[in-house]
Amino acid sequence: MSEINKTNQNDNQSAFDSILNKYTDLLLEVDKLRNENANIHNSQSGTNNDELKKESVEQFSSNIYVILNQIKSEISQINKLLSESNEPKSSTKPRKRKKKSSSKSLMERIKASIGLTKN
Repeated sequence: MSEINKTNQNDNQSAFDSILNKYTDLLLEVDKLRNENANIHNSQSGTNNDELKKESVEQFSSNIYVILNQIKSEISQINKLLSESNEPKSSTKPRKRKKKSSSKSLMERIKASIGLTKN
């Protein structure tokens, strides 16, 4: 049972690391695009900035949506693994059988315990 928990924890840890890496990649992409945007503003002050902004925003949004969709799929896989690991497992021990009642009635057992048995 503990081996299953260890494998689930390892799977969850690796999935979390993957999501964290993708999130850091996304943050790096945002910083890179901000720098590019600042450079474009500085170098292209006389040209048509609206077109440049539109292109950079489209590139930025397409990159973000791709990474976000990957993160969503990773999260859904983690949720699936968690729900599978939280499902109640069938017990491996067989149920204990109930003791069969004896053929003596309750009154006979009481009389026998007191000592009033028929001879």
